[in-house]
Amino acid sequence: MTTSSSRSARPRPGRRSRDALVRCLAMATSAASLLGCGANLHRGTIWNPFGLDVPFAPTQDPVRVGIEVQSTGLLEPQRWAALFRLAPWDALGRRMMRELDAPVQFEPMTADQIAYHLESGRLQFALTSRAGYQTIHDLGADCRQIAVAVAARRQTMIVACAASGIRTLPELRGKRFAIGWPQDAHLDAAAFRCLEEGGVSPDELQRELLPVPGLRQRHADSASAARQIAYGLGTPAGAIDAAYYDALPVRGGRWAVVGATVSKDQFVVLARAHPVYVETIDDGRFLASAGTAPDLVQRTEHVLATLHQSDAPALAALGLERFRVPGGTAAVQRTR
Repeated sequence: MTTSSSRSARPRPGRRSRDALVRCLAMATSAASLLGCGANLHRGTIWNPFGLDVPFAPTQDPVRVGIEVQSTGLLEPQRWAALFRLAPWDALGRRMMRELDAPVQFEPMTADQIAYHLESGRLQFALTSRAGYQTIHDLGADCRQIAVAVAARRQTMIVACAASGIRTLPELRGKRFAIGWPQDAHLDAAAFRCLEEGGVSPDELQRELLPVPGLRQRHADSASAARQIAYGLGTPAGAIDAAYYDALPVRGGRWAVVGATVSKDQFVVLARAHPVYVETIDDGRFLASAGTAPDLVQRTEHVLATLHQSDAPALAALGLERFRVPGGTAAVQRTR
């Protein structure tokens, strides 16, 4: 009986392992809690017991930026969602998140909604058009202008595949033509104006059958159009960005199922369109709520002022060349 009783009282190996694991976790949690009382929230907290580097504290409220959606068609969120593409302000949000060391959330709104949320303090910042800024001023929202967007100018080029034999614009009649998204001032409107000036009506270009009957061959960007012109079947010409073309290597383009590349020797330049402004928000104004912490405003001003050096693609996505940050307090404009 004594032997049997001793055996029943002895903990089983599996249970002993579980108890040890529970004790270890308890000790780790206690240590993490103590560290979190006085340490940086980015490491060693109960939410991050293993001390991993994270971009911001998990419980930190986001920096909210309202962005006006009624200035041009390109800023309609439904349109970008329908195309399964990132919104044009997404890259700016990522840059701000890295520089401010905090989550950043862009919220598409109308100008009157932005005015309300700037006044209430829910929004720390906003990016609006000039007309939207006037609306916010008229509604009396207490905010100030910290930066002005400077629009970029882009030039469209009409190019043909070098192997197609096409050397003039009139030879495009009856051919399929790679073009940008509808209402794109750069790769759509400017391209068609250039064709018309060269004597080619858009109606004279052949319509493609797929993917949607009745639509011309639309492309999301110059790289997609260039690959279609160089390697596609039945699309010998199209519109691409001049800066994209100028950055291509002289030769060496190569087809591949994945990662096809193109080069200048694969194209013939037929015409250059007049440069156009392509900003997605008209005469953009970056605003800060009166309740936003001065340190956060100052750091955001620095991000915007240096964005053309640190992240030019983020500006390009918005159709901007840079943000101009007024110098000195005299240049800061308040809405009230």
